[in-house]
Amino acid sequence: MRHGLIYTSDIIGACIFAVLAIACIYGVAANGAWWHIGTAAICIAMTVALCKDAITNEGEMDLE
Repeated sequence: MRHGLIYTSDIIGACIFAVLAIACIYGVAANGAWWHIGTAAICIAMTVALCKDAITNEGEMDLE
């Protein structure tokens, strides 16, 4: 199935924020960078929001 540009950009953004969240969690656990707990929470919230938006826009096609 071919997806639209909005769906694709939402998935790419969600992957980027997921990687950033993992990096923040690593920084907190391994390096004691406790100030990144909030940053990790924001990245996780953005990942969830972008995934929900991608699911909403999954069936829609962009106008060409």
